[in-house]
Amino acid sequence: MPNFPIDIAPEQLLRWLKTELSNRPNELSIRAEREFVAAPVDKESAGIGADTDITSVAAVGRLEVRPAEPSDGWILRMRAEDQLGDHIPGDRSVDEEAEEIDLEAFEKLFLDPSGRAFIETVLVAETTEAARRAGPMFADILIDRHAT
Repeated sequence: MPNFPIDIAPEQLLRWLKTELSNRPNELSIRAEREFVAAPVDKESAGIGADTDITSVAAVGRLEVRPAEPSDGWILRMRAEDQLGDHIPGDRSVDEEAEEIDLEAFEKLFLDPSGRAFIETVLVAETTEAARRAGPMFADILIDRHAT
């Protein structure tokens, strides 16, 4: 399936989605989740000794938007990654499975004004024709049809 990078501000996309879901709740299916991942730190680039074990922890959010009609053949995916440092806030564990969250939680956790999170949005389409079927939605988002 081809991926098409989407160059729309994540804040604008989420604002449009929230309004669209309140106006027409049966048109789109939304799934969001958050998980914590850990990766070893490159000791050489971090300037730390070989005998020191340090892990970098990130919160990863995934948002999937699908049309109500699966035969449309596309999925909009947003992936956000927020580097937390060397530990997880609270008493959570990196080994825990992804936690399902709602759209508001995704926005609050990953679209904060500090801009800390790296966010990537792509359209995954079964075919070029499926990508074209998503076109009217992107036109609505780009012109910000729901703007007040």
